[in-house]
Amino acid sequence: MIIRANRGDLILAETYGRSPKAYHEIARVPGLARADAWPHVVLSGRRLFLKDRYGKLFCLSLPE
Repeated sequence: MIIRANRGDLILAETYGRSPKAYHEIARVPGLARADAWPHVVLSGRRLFLKDRYGKLFCLSLPE
């Protein structure tokens, strides 16, 4: 699961037994943006696209 929260925190997590009450956080990158984050995240190939409240688009390259 890819989660974008707060002021741009990006979280990679997995769920336990598909339970909505528990998850295991694999990685976190705090504060990617200064503006509020819209939660829409797009994964295309090895690129992750994120957008903030003001329309600023971020593109992150993911390692293999």
